[in-house]
Amino acid sequence: MEQMDFAWISSPAIRGSVLLALSILAAFSYIARIRWLRTLVLIVSLAYLGIATATFFSIFHLAGSLSLRPPLLKYNPLWWELIIIVAIFTLSFGRIWCGYLCPFGALQEFLGRIVPLKVRPSSSVDRGLKFVKYGFLLVILGLFFATGKINLANYEPFTTLFIRRGSLLGWTLVGLALGAAAVGDRFWCRYFCLAGATLALISKMSLTRLRIAGECGSCSICPDGCPMGAFDTVKGIAHSECIGCNRCRNLCRENLVNLRLAWRRRAPSTDNFTKIGKT
Repeated sequence: MEQMDFAWISSPAIRGSVLLALSILAAFSYIARIRWLRTLVLIVSLAYLGIATATFFSIFHLAGSLSLRPPLLKYNPLWWELIIIVAIFTLSFGRIWCGYLCPFGALQEFLGRIVPLKVRPSSSVDRGLKFVKYGFLLVILGLFFATGKINLANYEPFTTLFIRRGSLLGWTLVGLALGAAAVGDRFWCRYFCLAGATLALISKMSLTRLRIAGECGSCSICPDGCPMGAFDTVKGIAHSECIGCNRCRNLCRENLVNLRLAWRRRAPSTDNFTKIGKT
C-alpha cells in the first residue's frame, strides 16, 4: 500500500497561511477576550508551528534584518512572511506573538498550568532579572556585527527543541528553561528570551495597549495573576512586558483593565508603564 505524502503540510505556502490565520485568531481573541480561543491558538501553535514545522521568530530573523542581508524572497518566502506578520501584529497589538503564537511560550505556559508549585522572586529581583534579556540582546548583536557569525546567537532553547538537533549544552539549556518554567510563570520569556526582548522594544510603538481605567484597589489579584509580572497597582501596566494574555482583564472584579488606543490620553512618563488614571 502506497504511503501518503504529507510534505505539503510544511510547505512555505501552507505554513505562511496557517501563521497568518493564527495571528488573526490571536488578535481577535485578544480584542474580544475569548479565553478558550486563546487556548486553542496556543495548542495549534505548539503542535504545528513548533513540533510539526519548527516555525518561530528568533534572534536570527532580527540579525538578518539588521545586517541588510536577508535571504532572497524566491529562495525563502517563509522568512519574509514571518517577519512581516510578526512586525504588523506587534505594531498593532504589542507582544501577542509571545502570548499566543510562540510555540515555546505555549509549552512553558502549559507546563505552568500542570505544575501547581510556584516560585515567585521578590519584586526587586524580578525587576532586575527582566533587564537580563536586554543585556544579552545587546551582547549577541554586538558580537554578530563584530564577527559576522550568526551562530553566536545559537543559544535559544526553542531552536534546539523544535529542530530536534543541538549540542549537549543546548539540550541542557532546554531542560533548565522548561524546568524553571514549570515552577515559575514563563521563566524564559520573562528574563532571557532575545526574541521577546526584540518584540518588547518594537511593542513600545504599538497602536493599542491595555490601560487601567479608574482607581485600582489593593486586592492584588491582577498582579498575582500576571505571568510576566507586568501589572503593578501603583505604576500601572508595563506594556513592553505585557504579552496580552488577558489574565488581568479576566481577573479584575471591577472590570478596570481595558484595551485602548496608545495615543488616547497617554500619560507623560519616562518609564515603560502606562500610569493609572481615567482614560
